[in-house]
Amino acid sequence: MSSTLRLSIIMVLLLATTALGLIAYNMNLPKVQVPVVEVTVKAPEPLTVGYFVAAHPLPRGTLARDEDFTVRSVSPGSVPAGAILDTPDAKIGIRGSLVRNFLDTGSLVTSENILRPRERGFLASVLAPDSRAVSINVDAASGVSGLIWPGDYVDVVLTQEPTTASEDKTAQQHGMLSETVVQNVRVVAIDQEIVQGGPANNATAGKVARTVTLQLAPEQVKKLTVAGQRGKLTLAVRSAVDRQDTADADTTVVVYARNNGTKFSVKKDEMVSPPEEPMSLGTRNRIVCFVNDELSAAALRKGLEGSNLSIRRGTIRNAIRMLETDTELFALVTDISGLDDPFTELERLAAVCPPDVRVALIGESREITFYRELMEIGLSEYLPRPLTRDMVLDQLRPKLLGDVAPGPATDRGGHVISICGAQGGAGATSIAINLALQLAETTKAKVALLDLHLQNGETAVMLGVRPGPGLRIALENPMRADTLFLERAAIEINERVCLISADEDLDAQLNITEAGVRHVLGLLRQRFNYIVVDIPVPFPSSIHPVLALSRHVLVLLEAEVTGLRNAHALRNAVTNIAGKDRVFTLLNRADRAGGLPRATIVKALGAEPDMVIPDLGKGMTQAVNLGIPALKHVSKLRRHLAPIVREIAGVGAQRKGWFRRLLR
Repeated sequence: MSSTLRLSIIMVLLLATTALGLIAYNMNLPKVQVPVVEVTVKAPEPLTVGYFVAAHPLPRGTLARDEDFTVRSVSPGSVPAGAILDTPDAKIGIRGSLVRNFLDTGSLVTSENILRPRERGFLASVLAPDSRAVSINVDAASGVSGLIWPGDYVDVVLTQEPTTASEDKTAQQHGMLSETVVQNVRVVAIDQEIVQGGPANNATAGKVARTVTLQLAPEQVKKLTVAGQRGKLTLAVRSAVDRQDTADADTTVVVYARNNGTKFSVKKDEMVSPPEEPMSLGTRNRIVCFVNDELSAAALRKGLEGSNLSIRRGTIRNAIRMLETDTELFALVTDISGLDDPFTELERLAAVCPPDVRVALIGESREITFYRELMEIGLSEYLPRPLTRDMVLDQLRPKLLGDVAPGPATDRGGHVISICGAQGGAGATSIAINLALQLAETTKAKVALLDLHLQNGETAVMLGVRPGPGLRIALENPMRADTLFLERAAIEINERVCLISADEDLDAQLNITEAGVRHVLGLLRQRFNYIVVDIPVPFPSSIHPVLALSRHVLVLLEAEVTGLRNAHALRNAVTNIAGKDRVFTLLNRADRAGGLPRATIVKALGAEPDMVIPDLGKGMTQAVNLGIPALKHVSKLRRHLAPIVREIAGVGAQRKGWFRRLLR
């Protein structure tokens, strides 16, 4: 073997030995434990969506602030229809909004029940009655350095060069001429910002106003418009203490300013009238009414609720006798029914009535020429009989008090009447059925009868029909309901009345939503003139929109102890949801044998029931068993329902006989 080959073999053996040694060394080293980190994956939090609800009761006409609303969080699929979602833009948008109708604590805030500052009609809604909004240009100096907010009260001062010879002579000595144009007027907007006291946003922060919008009387508008053409207008902010001084001085104080800054005042040569003595709040705000029928008295009592109201029995002649000795009143409402020559009596009234007393009349004539003649001689309003609460609210109250009582929204739609029984078996369903039929017969309008007793309801049984599942589907899934769907679910009782009801199993799990109730009621109000609703008691929260939209809520009770107790609770519940002026107490089956006497009922209620239906005997029960409306079986029922129909619709008054009409 050659030496080269031997050397190669030795090298290979050495390398193999070294490699084996390294492997053995590594195998003998201690093993290092690598720590294992356990990562816990948290389950994703459930996604929620927030929407705005009322934080506390908000009366109609409230200018809302941030603290008036709160956010309610729900799953995305549970957001009510029409809800305003909680977003930064939405939060800024509802600040300063005007509440259109009463919102109870927790009530859903929608675009239908608030009017936001940038929406059409907002400025007109915040103005006081019989006032105008006028904008004037300002700069940093004339606008008080941008420190004026909506809601402040200011004087407007005109600065101008002299225009007459006498003023020119004085101006040569003293400089420019200045005068106060209007005093103590309210600022309603700065540029396009109407929110009172709200924090400035990025667009308006640090920015000096260019225009200021003021609330003025019609006479002040003319003054200010002319003054703006004559010279420069400057705003002077009034102290909070002076804001009670609302009178605009008839005389103008002219202020001359020297070039060196010295100031002194000179009054124009006009007689200054002494200020009027303030009215006595106990007497001069009285509204005295003279009427001859209980229906008119009840309508005035409801429609003018909250005022210093006195209702007396009599006519315009009784009012004249009162004014001969007592003139301390604010307004007079009197009846001229049955007078052959009312204008002669009005001349006698004018001789004793102070000129600042507002006078309204009630009468029988419905002729437009008669109405115009009364308006031309200076009367505040004339209302034809029969008088209803809604007529007083809509037509008389704004003329006498300058406001509108809280009530349902004035949007278009059918008139909702809700009926609820204070006790089981009080007859609420029977009254609802026959009231709907008589409403349609009297007004010739389309009427929907909505029974919200989805389980064990009695309306369909009393009318001898069988309802389908349509109402439940619409209330649980409002997206599936439209006008056509609801028409298919409705059962035609006659050519003008339709029934919408259900007959679900007693063990059925219902999921009625507030959004579904609103949607169904909205569809019905589009198609029907009147919607009579039979409401279950106690009220589920989903039913609250029905009460809030009702113009009349009839709380029905019988002459029993349980009925009286529950009637108080029902009236309070309805008042909290809809307002006190819409609750009417209906005493059913009055004077029934074994029932409480009327005096006890009046004492317990605190007043006479608003409506009374006597016990009509076995005919009512027989009608139920026959499956026919009681109106067809009990002739007296129609006469007792007539006052309720008159209160709701304002029609149905008894007409004079043909012979008496010929004699007129």
